[in-house]
Amino acid sequence: MAVINNLLSEQENLGDTDFKIIRFYHKGIPIFRASTGKDTGKSEVGLAKMLAFHNKGVSDTTWRTEQTSKYHPGLVDERAEMIANIYRKEVPDANMDTVVLGSAHRIGVYLAAATNSLFLPMQFLSFLETWKQTEDIVTPAIIGCDYDADPMLYAWLKPKLPQAYKELLKNTKNIILARSTNREVYRKFGKNQVHFSAFDPKYDFFKAPKILLSEALEEYNWEFGLRDEQVDGIREYCRESCKNLLIVEGTKELLNCKISGIVHRLYQKNRVEPQRFVFNSYWISHPYYEFSTLSVPFCTYRLLTKRNLDFIGKFQQKTKILNADAFVNDFGGDGIQNIEKYLYAYFNIESFCKGADTLDKPDSSSSYIARRLTEIQPRKWKFLSMDDLRYLKK
Repeated sequence: MAVINNLLSEQENLGDTDFKIIRFYHKGIPIFRASTGKDTGKSEVGLAKMLAFHNKGVSDTTWRTEQTSKYHPGLVDERAEMIANIYRKEVPDANMDTVVLGSAHRIGVYLAAATNSLFLPMQFLSFLETWKQTEDIVTPAIIGCDYDADPMLYAWLKPKLPQAYKELLKNTKNIILARSTNREVYRKFGKNQVHFSAFDPKYDFFKAPKILLSEALEEYNWEFGLRDEQVDGIREYCRESCKNLLIVEGTKELLNCKISGIVHRLYQKNRVEPQRFVFNSYWISHPYYEFSTLSVPFCTYRLLTKRNLDFIGKFQQKTKILNADAFVNDFGGDGIQNIEKYLYAYFNIESFCKGADTLDKPDSSSSYIARRLTEIQPRKWKFLSMDDLRYLKK
């Protein structure tokens, strides 16, 4: 089975050297690859998935970590403007009545797909080479160390609503804001509200200059959360610009369950019965493929917990779904073994893809879907409205 990645000869970078969104084709199917940042950078991933959805294609979130996105004070404005311009060019007929803002949690992408709208990330990833550089950060951020960024530090920037987004949202009537409410303890340091956390066991707080460290504090999760100041700013913006605002939040586990419910509600509105269940681990999600095959997605991180299994069991009883695809990230064999053990007990697994979410591997979900889409006809949808989603309001 050939690796589809060998078709990169006709590639086009829709971004720049620091923010790469590569488009290429497989048998006429457009493929959008996010290829920079830690775990490819979650703002790039969300954008790639939205471009794939609106262009009836596939997203590829390859695990290469090109840490080219070095921090500088204008980075947030540059990224926001680039995302807005890519959308204008690649999705010129986008429905701008509703737009989704959010963290890196996959619920943002699914909300945007279910409403046929756009997803705008409210956090941006950049890299630092020295602790001295933290003094230059002008945006609240969470600084961390991880194995795939060593020896560099990464900075998750948590900005206010960028001006480029405001211009894109000029005629938007409804805004949906999604974030996880999981909190963690961080160390606060510096004059610019920069937070530090060490995720790799070999790192500890002594890696940071002691003079910078101050009190411990709780903050929303570095990856899935948004700061209260961000939410308050968006709420004020919506009030001043007379836009409707729906805030969808909860623990990251609860939001994963809400994804399944949102997609099921889309099918109910269109009076179609779901045909299969798709399990997506660690960042994997393919809304266009899932909608086209009437699949109900369930997203999690690596392992299936008892709570996950209880939810899956109840959902299966409700929908009578027996068939499933399993799209599993190969980040850790224990995760794959856990998923194999439990999913085969619930479903008839038709495809078990272990190659993460990259076309570099022939057994990945992206490679499998790229082949399947050549055989699948697109569907017409009555997408969800704000009224359809009011039940998500906390």
